[in-house]
Amino acid sequence: MNHQHAPSHNETHSNHEPSTVTDPVCGMKIDPAKAAGTVRHRGRAFHFCSKSCQAKFEADPERYLPKAKSLTMAASSEPERSLDPVCGMTVDPKTAAWSTEHDGRTIYFCGQGCLKKFVADPQRYLSPADQASKSVAAPAAPAPKGTVYVCPMDPEVRSDHPAACPKCGMALE
Repeated sequence: MNHQHAPSHNETHSNHEPSTVTDPVCGMKIDPAKAAGTVRHRGRAFHFCSKSCQAKFEADPERYLPKAKSLTMAASSEPERSLDPVCGMTVDPKTAAWSTEHDGRTIYFCGQGCLKKFVADPQRYLSPADQASKSVAAPAAPAPKGTVYVCPMDPEVRSDHPAACPKCGMALE
């Protein structure tokens, strides 16, 4: 397998990069200019949110490339992408390592930490549509003064208010 790092911005075939691209491993939307890594495969540049995603892709790129769909194939009952209900990251059900069954459906997670949080308190992470038939919880009390929000994937990222991590896009907790 021949992998090369992507050419510089000036060497690409188009004059500009899209404003966001999707990491083929985890499904996260990222700015190509801020990607943690880029790999050229079959003449196409793939951008990654982390060195970990890049390494997974380099080890088995075919696993993460879109599959050609045959016209004779039956429609799949699996969604092509799913949202992790804990962090909001896009997850590919075909490659997700973590999932659980809840109310007759499979829910997919980006990591073991999100799976554990969901299993401990599923109601906290269900969408409003899922909760419509259940009792409505009171709004959460504001966080105590001095609360520090930390990114579960990048613990060096800290904030004094809820926000998205500027490195990976996950919600600070």
